[in-house]
Amino acid sequence: MNIKIRKLKDLIKDIETLKQSSIKNKNEKAYTPNEFNYDDNFLLPDDVYLFKEKEEVQVNENMIDLSQYNMSFQNMENKRIIKGFGETGCSNLLLDNLVNCEIIILDILSSVLIQKIKQCTIW
Repeated sequence: MNIKIRKLKDLIKDIETLKQSSIKNKNEKAYTPNEFNYDDNFLLPDDVYLFKEKEEVQVNENMIDLSQYNMSFQNMENKRIIKGFGETGCSNLLLDNLVNCEIIILDILSSVLIQKIKQCTIW
């Protein structure tokens, strides 16, 4: 009886060893470096360039139509802004030129435009 149990344990160990080596082989096969010549900038955002200098782009800061934003908070420092349920009316929100502010919106918004924000917390 003890011999059968010992043989069974040995078989289980052998199976586990084979299983581990099979997994290791699959992982080695799954990770092989690509031999293809891909464009290194393919997955980078549009404004990030790896091997070439970024072209100068003139940005017109007055391009934003402020009339479309029903709620806007601009040019504020050290403020706490809280909007509760039903206060926004699914409107558009503009957060511009805020420094060290805390913004808490507890409602649904149609869109949010955020620019020139420093050290702010938005919830």
